[in-house]
Amino acid sequence: MTATIHTLKVSLRDVSPPVWRMLEVPSEMTLGELSDVLVMAMGWEGYHLHAFTADGTIYWPVSRDDWFDDREDETRHRIARCCRRAG
Repeated sequence: MTATIHTLKVSLRDVSPPVWRMLEVPSEMTLGELSDVLVMAMGWEGYHLHAFTADGTIYWPVSRDDWFDDREDETRHRIARCCRRAG
């Protein structure tokens, strides 16, 4: 299997001046790993909650005591599987 790369433009909403980063990451990276990359790329410390949304599905860091059944564990989903199309 040939390794592929996803190119992602990450933009913060509602900030001026615009803040964004262009990232190239392995397509087989999990969303949990992508979260770590975003923290480093943006210079954050990783204290705030986050979630990814793709095609109507919400992915986030699920804990053992999580009560939200409609969200997927970000560590079990790879970028290539949930972000198959441009946009």
